[in-house]
Amino acid sequence: MLWDRTPERAFYFFGEIHILDAGVIPSSDRTAFEDNAARKRLEERCVRIASNLNRKAGEESAMRRFDEILDQSLEVIARREKQAKAGQLPVELEDQVVYEFKRIEEDVRKRLKGPKTPTAANRAKRLMGRTRGFLQSLKKNPEVFSDLKTELRFDPRLRALYDCAVQVLKEEFSDDPERLESAIERIHEYARAKFRPK
Repeated sequence: MLWDRTPERAFYFFGEIHILDAGVIPSSDRTAFEDNAARKRLEERCVRIASNLNRKAGEESAMRRFDEILDQSLEVIARREKQAKAGQLPVELEDQVVYEFKRIEEDVRKRLKGPKTPTAANRAKRLMGRTRGFLQSLKKNPEVFSDLKTELRFDPRLRALYDCAVQVLKEEFSDDPERLESAIERIHEYARAKFRPK
């Protein structure tokens, strides 16, 4: 009766419910209650209890998920900051990196409106400060991105060919940004090993 509407939440809680209403009478096989006015009152009360417990479970789940999102986002930000500092961000990934940071900021801002712990709220605000700072630094210092064509002094025809190849990769991996990034990084690594000016 208690979990009739949301059986998936039955495993979130444990405990006992004591029925004090003498009008609630167990059926002869002890698997249900006799159908009477007291049972109807009990059913209504169970709906309210389940609703409150479901709300509490939903809030706790949202808070746990928020912490997970913050951890994942901070890892992404730290990795990107490290790449930028080392000059290892390919210019071909600029749009992807900007989108990644804006998506993180938007997701965290949306989750800040929901249930959260004070610690998570503080972490989220610091995270958003880092995303804004990183995006501003990209605008002020576009040289943060490494440009293979300039570094290896591609001539105009090689630049055009390279741009075509990168465009094909972007189209092929439009739904898999990690593979796109991996492919471009491998191209940069291979090209530097083979064609670095002496």
